[in-house]
Amino acid sequence: MGFFFPFIGVASNGCLSVRWVAAELGRYERNVEQNESTYWLYFELLWREYFQWMLYHYGARFFRFKGIANKRPLTTFYAEAFMAWREGSTDFPIVNAAMRQLKHTGWISNRSRQLVASCLIHELGVDWRYGAAYFEQQLIDFDVAANYGNWQYLAGVGADPRGSRRFNLDKQAAQYDPDGSFVAKWLANEEPLF
Repeated sequence: MGFFFPFIGVASNGCLSVRWVAAELGRYERNVEQNESTYWLYFELLWREYFQWMLYHYGARFFRFKGIANKRPLTTFYAEAFMAWREGSTDFPIVNAAMRQLKHTGWISNRSRQLVASCLIHELGVDWRYGAAYFEQQLIDFDVAANYGNWQYLAGVGADPRGSRRFNLDKQAAQYDPDGSFVAKWLANEEPLF
């Protein structure tokens, strides 16, 4: 049985209240079923709220190079590296596929968002704010707090005490695209798609 959200609880600006969604999710779990999907929906709601409150608390500091941790990341702006990332023409097929998907659909999965952000920051050495700004332009589900909060998290300038998050892109590709079908779909035409 699918998840159904009736139109009650919709705020005047067209958004759903997080409290309402959480209450409906709890009702669904009590009356229908509790499963891995309902767990992850609640988990992501918590992250969304966390970043909303972080933005509210830190204000303009949320957008600074050093982030809320006031730590200087070892990045700068490399125009060629940024353009290769944006166009999906890096040395990393999983990143290229995700960036092409983003360009064509306006959406990529949360895992892909983490992988492409990790690549831009840690492999290409580009200032995280350029990636965050590019996502702001491209994502159809863009949320300012979640976007900038997640980019800070990956750059190591956010609230996470463990520091930056660097993904092993080969390992991630093997785990999340073991048969290479995602990469094959988005890189079928090797000519630039843009």
